[in-house]
Amino acid sequence: MGHKKGATMYIFILVVILVALVTMLTSTVLYGLRSRLPKGITIDHSRSIEELIKKGDYDWVAPSINSNEFIASRKVKRSKKDVEKYEVRVFHFNYNICSESAIRKMRQTGWSPATLEQLLAYSTAIAANSEPREFQIVALGSSCEFPEEGCYAPVFKFNNKWWSEKQRILELRRWRGGWNAGYGYSLLAVRRIR
Repeated sequence: MGHKKGATMYIFILVVILVALVTMLTSTVLYGLRSRLPKGITIDHSRSIEELIKKGDYDWVAPSINSNEFIASRKVKRSKKDVEKYEVRVFHFNYNICSESAIRKMRQTGWSPATLEQLLAYSTAIAANSEPREFQIVALGSSCEFPEEGCYAPVFKFNNKWWSEKQRILELRRWRGGWNAGYGYSLLAVRRIR
């Protein structure tokens, strides 16, 4: 009986040490990732969505990501200037969160969900820096709606695993779904620099 308690305690200690190591490594990797990501973006509102996509040099773009489907994001309340600067923040929730709750949490801290234009500018800025291995960044400030399917949000996905080619992808994901950091989803938020 004493051996079982000793073995159980030994396993428990190993698990605690393992969890501490994983936490330490994860925070180190995330710190390195955060330090390389852009802190701000510039938006040129005179450029079309198609021009911004071309500038981003993506490997694949969902056909529905265009000026016709995302017309509403072009009408976001903004100043009269054609060029605006924004501070950016990537929200990374460690639990499943719906779009509405994520937007509410962003706004409570003084941030707004990014639009498609802002996501395009951000992903282009990332291309200028060394890119991390893999992530998906969602812009909840824009959506397109399909009559039979509902609303979809634009997602920039970067894949740079050692066994595959580097890929920069713009795709759509259901707006009503949940966003979970465990699946690699981060949410882009912006704040206008005055």
